[in-house]
Formats: sequence, C-alpha cells, structure tokens
Amino acid sequence: MATEYEGVGQTPSVNEMQDMLTQKATELFMLCDKEEKGFITKRDMQRLCGELPLSPDQLEAVFDSLDDDGNGYLTLEEFTEGFGGFLGFGSEEPTQTEGDKDVYEDTENDETSQEDDISFKHAMESLGAEELFDDQQHIKDLWKKLKKDEPELLGDFEDFIQKVSSDIRKARIDSDELESALRNKAYTHDEEVRKLYEEMENQIKAEKERILNEEKEKERKIKAEMSQEITQKEEQLQELLRRQADLEKKIEDLNVTQEGIAAENEELAKVNDDLQCRLEDTNMNLHESKQYLKELQDKSIREKRERAAAALRVTEGIARERESLVKQLDLLRDMNKKLRDEKDMHDAARQATKERRRPGKPSRRQRGKMQ
Repeated sequence: MATEYEGVGQTPSVNEMQDMLTQKATELFMLCDKEEKGFITKRDMQRLCGELPLSPDQLEAVFDSLDDDGNGYLTLEEFTEGFGGFLGFGSEEPTQTEGDKDVYEDTENDETSQEDDISFKHAMESLGAEELFDDQQHIKDLWKKLKKDEPELLGDFEDFIQKVSSDIRKARIDSDELESALRNKAYTHDEEVRKLYEEMENQIKAEKERILNEEKEKERKIKAEMSQEITQKEEQLQELLRRQADLEKKIEDLNVTQEGIAAENEELAKVNDDLQCRLEDTNMNLHESKQYLKELQDKSIREKRERAAAALRVTEGIARERESLVKQLDLLRDMNKKLRDEKDMHDAARQATKERRRPGKPSRRQRGKMQ
C-alpha cells in the first residue's frame, strides 16, 4: 500500500481509504487464489489465517456472509465488495440518507456519545492514527457502529486502522526521502554545470593570455635585434661621413693655400681619385646596407604576417574548442531540464491521482445493508 501513495504528502481522505481497502482486498484475494483460478473457495479462504486475526471458523463464517448467491465460491468482484461491506465501506463512498440519520439519532444519546468519543480518541492515540486522517468523523461513526452492533469485529477494524496508519507513515517517509534526493540531485547537477562553465572560462582566459604573452615576447626580441643592427649600421654610416668630411676639408685646405706643386697636385689628384674610389665603395656599401636593411624589414613584415596567421589558427582552434565545450554545456542543461521536467511530471501525476479520487454513490445492495 505504500507504493499506492508514494509522493502523497497529505492525510488520506475517505475516498483514498476506500481505494486502499480495495487494493488490500485484491491483495488478500490474490493470496488466496495462488492458482490464479479467478475465484476462491472456503479452503482457499483458510490461507488468510496468518493475514487476518480470525480463526478458521470465523473465516468460514465470513466466506458464507460474502457468498450471497450460495454457489460455494467467490469471484474477485464479490470478494472486494464483500470485504468493503465487512469493514463498513462500500466500493463507492456512502452518502448519509434520512434513514441513516434516524438510526444514529435513535441509538445514541449525549452521554453515551461523549463516552464513545473519549474511547475512540484513546483508541486512535494508542494506534498512532490520531493525526493521519482528515475525515475522522466517518471513521468514528463506523467505530461506534461496530462497537454497538458487532463488537467482535471492532478489534479487526482497529488492527486494520493500525496497519493503514503504518502504511501511510511509510509512504510519507518514502515521499520525503524521494523529494530530498531529487533536490540534492538537482543542486549537485547545477553546481557541476556552474563549475564546468567557470573552468571553461578560466581555461580560455589563460590560453588567451599565454598566446598574447608569447607574441609580445617574440615581438620584443625582434625589435631588440633590429634596433641593435640599425644602430650598428648608423654608426658605420656616421664614420664614413666623418671621413668624407675630413677628406673634403683637406681638399679645401689644399685649394685655398695654392702652395702645392705639380707633383703634389698629382699626388693629391691620386689621393682624390683614391678617396673617390673609396667614396664609391662606401656609397656602394651604404646602398648594400640599405638594401640589406630593406630585406630585413621585408623579412620582419613576412614574419609578422606568419605570426598573425599562426595566431589566427590558434584562435580558430580555441573557438572550435569553445564551441565543443558550449555543446557539452547545452547537453548538461538539457539533462538538467529533463530532470526538472521529470519532477514536474511527478508533481502532475500526484495532482492527477488526487483529482481522480472523487466520491460516488453507494450501491443498492449496500444501502439495503446499512438500513
């Protein structure tokens, strides 16, 4: 019976008690009908000696009272209806008729009702069922009726109430444990998703910083090498310019003094020619240096472009990795949504179960018995 009310965290109504009675009657019938014949006999009925506090003679009497047509066997329908009538319930919830009201008004007085109320309260407290049922008035009326009309069945009724109370408490414990497990699982799943997202962001950030630092370090080294090489070339150029300036000054001094002789003029012409050749060599070296510097600049530009292309490829790889991680994150979110949907379906099923149990009208045979 605990499985019937798993997830139900409230006190059962009379209609729910009737469903529990029907289920219990079905279980008892299946216990008797182990051969699965679809009906039971008096001999099959004796298998309930360990389930119900009744002697074999009492079980035979119960069988005779349930066998209305006297054919010597009971079907599941006859057993279920008779079991509900045996405990004061029908297959549907009885409504109080005018005849019922007259019976209660004629058989009870105020003093007896007060004593019965106290006795019923003590009985419910001893059975541990004082706060488990919403409609205790119906149970109280049935308890009073059994006490007055059939006291030998009162103990069986109290045993049944005790068993039902135990099943309800177990159902509540199972429901609380299930809801707690679902909450813990949802919380754990949310934490794992959050940690995974944070870890992904940290990895992307660290990878980006690493690549930027490597590129900055490479650029710094290249700039330092180029700056050093340019400085050396500039120093060489300044030295050549200084020498050229010295030579030009000497030539100017020689031209100003006009004190040379032809030999000296020839010597100076030779020196001038030599200096001119050296100047051409210097200019040629300077041109080669400029050309070499240009080649270095072109090489630097190509290297920069290659590094930019490599960085772009790394960035694309990071983007693909990020897309993969985002897909994993979406998958985890879908799993989280599925868990929430399962919880919503569970709550909806519980609500639907409550709505299906609506009270009905008693059958004609039951109204005749009650009268």
